[in-house]
Amino acid sequence: MTEKLKSCPFCNETQVTLTRWSKGVAVWEVFCLNCKASTGAKFHENEAVEHWNTRADMHTELVEALEAAMEGVHNFHRDYVHYEGGKVDKELNRIWNELNGAALKATKEG
Repeated sequence: MTEKLKSCPFCNETQVTLTRWSKGVAVWEVFCLNCKASTGAKFHENEAVEHWNTRADMHTELVEALEAAMEGVHNFHRDYVHYEGGKVDKELNRIWNELNGAALKATKEG
């Protein structure tokens, strides 16, 4: 294995393992020792590692998008809570679209 395994994208645990097992056909799997998240069976060691590390990258990007969206909601609440009507709906839609766009981008790249 040439690439180091990243922490778990679900619980951030650093104790993850790469295992080779066989039930007629040898396969590789990366899984978290804490929450049991897994890549599922992969036919090549590098494929399992790449899949695991890609999920970790995608998770990081989604967390950053969620944090930005939460900051947007906080700022919206602080600045516009007294306004009614279309301005409220427009701002909430903008925040939702920003978050949704980041999630779609991360999914396509992952």
